[in-house]
Amino acid sequence: MGKRADEATVKYAHSLRDELRKVSTVILDEKNHGRAVEIEAIEEAIRILNCLEKIRSSLCSSAPEEFLCPLSKEIMRDPVVLTCGQSYERYYIDRWLREVNHSVCPKPLSHTKLIPNKALSSHIRQWCKENVVDLPETVAACSDMSIVKTLIDKISSSSVSSQREAAKETHCHARLYPTFCIFYANQVA
Repeated sequence: MGKRADEATVKYAHSLRDELRKVSTVILDEKNHGRAVEIEAIEEAIRILNCLEKIRSSLCSSAPEEFLCPLSKEIMRDPVVLTCGQSYERYYIDRWLREVNHSVCPKPLSHTKLIPNKALSSHIRQWCKENVVDLPETVAACSDMSIVKTLIDKISSSSVSSQREAAKETHCHARLYPTFCIFYANQVA
């Protein structure tokens, strides 16, 4: 079932996260380092986020297909099954059913109750443990794309104060929700 994640890659990802914390400290530091230093730190943070996204993609691609949500193409943390028999990540299918189409899965559904798929969840956790892959954080906690888009707009601005504010907010979200960096990197890339 899927190839084993490379432990060196996982260690590299952890070192990148540490590096991102250090760069964030420079960005968030209230001392006036000068515009050039701040811009360099912001560019380095974006580079690190892009590297983390590439690693995340490669780790997800090594997972068995049935562990990936058909909507997000990411490893499911909270898989649910619908009456059509298909499993999805709870957050994505709930959002799909509420915002896109209330009764199509692509097959018509007799009801839209989301039933936890505990067996699949157990298999995913076991695979992640055996393959040194971090189980993703709960999606709903960190995936409000309006926040990400606002932060990207601010960090892309020519105003250093807006960039600094965005960096502080990004740092706060990243500390609260580790996978926030992934969502952020997905939008920056």
